[in-house]
Amino acid sequence: MDEKIRSFVRYWESLWPDKGMLPCRQHIDPCAIPDLLPGVALIDVIRGQGSTLRFRFRLAGSLHHDMNRMELTGRMLEDVFEARDLPEIVAVYTAVVTTWEPHYWHRRSAVRGREFVSYERVLLPMAEDGRTVDTLAGMWVWQPLDRTLVESVFPYRPSPSP
Repeated sequence: MDEKIRSFVRYWESLWPDKGMLPCRQHIDPCAIPDLLPGVALIDVIRGQGSTLRFRFRLAGSLHHDMNRMELTGRMLEDVFEARDLPEIVAVYTAVVTTWEPHYWHRRSAVRGREFVSYERVLLPMAEDGRTVDTLAGMWVWQPLDRTLVESVFPYRPSPSP
């Protein structure tokens, strides 16, 4: 697991107000984690009728824009991910909400044109009232899958001399 992911989890753990209570989004101090901010995203949990949950990116660090080729802030999950990937992603996000358990994965990027990149991601539950999860705090770290693959996709070609 990448050290930035570990650092973000340790920071989240340090925010817990009491045993049996979750930290809330307002506990996050950007000045405390400046090196992590480009990979951080805060995701609102939107409760619909019954047990339906939807998710909206409240805030996404600059690396999210760079790696996803779009601004995520303000977008719903279904507007960001491919339809084929959405059921699994929604199930994972929903599990974090209902179980209070963090979720980690390391996978290959599904973004077209970014197939040569893998990413690690952790999602952490947060709750304004300490109990009802209303925000997911996430940390993403991207890495090239394989240097030879990256070089075959983006070969180095020196500029011609004038």
